[in-house]
Amino acid sequence: SPRADLPGQELVAKVLSADPVNVRLALSMKQMSTDPLTLSLDNLAWEAYASGSLGTDMQGLVDALATSVGVDSVKPTRVAQDPHHVAQELEVYLVRSDREAEGDYTAVARLGVSAMEMELRAAELNREQVKQLLQRVASRIFTQ
Repeated sequence: SPRADLPGQELVAKVLSADPVNVRLALSMKQMSTDPLTLSLDNLAWEAYASGSLGTDMQGLVDALATSVGVDSVKPTRVAQDPHHVAQELEVYLVRSDREAEGDYTAVARLGVSAMEMELRAAELNREQVKQLLQRVASRIFTQ
């Protein structure tokens, strides 16, 4: 993780805000680093989702999310195989999207060498509520 320990040390940072009254800058070094999850997802050979192509646990996740309170719809969009990343448990990640304000979210689920991207519509839920829902449903699916 990026660090700046010494006065005068040069660093690369993103300016988050500038306060001219107090002559202060809010900076983020973390936002300048590449997200390893996004990097690994970008390198996968994604294919369009075909009905019936999901494993039992992945389909169970989609079905459980679709019937969850606050979720309007769930639609798998892409699938991939990732032999370099073997997920021992069902992992679900919420991917940043510019459509979150309208209640449209993108999530990625991984289990074994399989990865699935899905579009989730949840107009009544905020980002944090969607993250909690994904984790709760994934843990329930995997422990059955």
